[in-house]
Amino acid sequence: MMKREVEEAVDILHTVFGLNTYQAKAYVAVLSGCRSAKDVSSKTGIPLTRVYDTLKRLSELGLVVKTAKGFKPLESRYALTNLLEKQRSKIEMEFREKSRKLEKFLRMAELFSEAEEAETDTAVLKGLEPVLVKTMEVCSRGSTLVFAVRKAVRLKQEFKKALQNISSKNVMFLVHPSVTIDDQDREFLSMLGAKVVETQALLLDMLVSDVGEALIGLPLDEEPVAVWVKHKGFAGSLLEALTEMLKSQDGGETDDG
Repeated sequence: MMKREVEEAVDILHTVFGLNTYQAKAYVAVLSGCRSAKDVSSKTGIPLTRVYDTLKRLSELGLVVKTAKGFKPLESRYALTNLLEKQRSKIEMEFREKSRKLEKFLRMAELFSEAEEAETDTAVLKGLEPVLVKTMEVCSRGSTLVFAVRKAVRLKQEFKKALQNISSKNVMFLVHPSVTIDDQDREFLSMLGAKVVETQALLLDMLVSDVGEALIGLPLDEEPVAVWVKHKGFAGSLLEALTEMLKSQDGGETDDG
C-alpha cells in the first residue's frame, strides 16, 4: 500500500467505524500481511506493549483472528458490515430513547407555554434550521397551504423533509418556469396530493396558510432568510391572490401523479 492510501484507510476506520488510531493502524497492518505483534509494532510505530491490547480488541470486534500462523484478518466486507450494523442498532436505540424524552419534554413544555398568543406577530428568521422549523409550524396549523417556489428549489431536499407529513392537507404549489421538477419531485408531490401550476408571475418564495400565517423568503444568495407574518388580513389577502393565480393558469395546471 502507498502511504497516502494507508493514511486514508486509517482515517476511514477512525471516522466511520469508530476505531481509535492504534486500532485502525494495527488493522491495516494485519490486512497488509503483518502476522505478529512485533511485525505490527514495527510497521505502525505502535509501542509493542500497546499492540497486544490493540490486537485483542480487534479480535473482540470480529476484525482479526489469532491462528496457528499468527493474526489474520477476517473477511473485511462481513467484519466491517457487522460493525456498522452494531453502530446502527446503537444509534436507533439512542434515537428511540431521545424520542421518548422528547415526548416527555413536550408534555412539560405545555405547562410553560403562554395561555394566549397574540393575534398579530412578525419575525425575521435567519438560517436554514429556523426557516425549516417555522415551515413545519405553519404547515402543522393550516389545513390549506399554498407554496410559491422560485429560488428555494436549491434547498428542496431539506424542505422535502419538512413537508413529508402534510399529505392529509389541501396543498397547492405555484412554480416558476425556471424551476426544474424531476421524477423524484413529481413522486413526492403526488404523495402529498398536491396541485401544481407553473407561472411566470412569481417574485419570491412564499408559504401561505388558511389560518392567517405567511412565510416569505427573501431573495438572498447567502443563508436562507425569511419573514414570518401572523396577520389574518394580510395572509388572507395573499392566500386569495395566490389562489386566483392558480385558477387563472388555463392549460398550465398539472396533476403531478
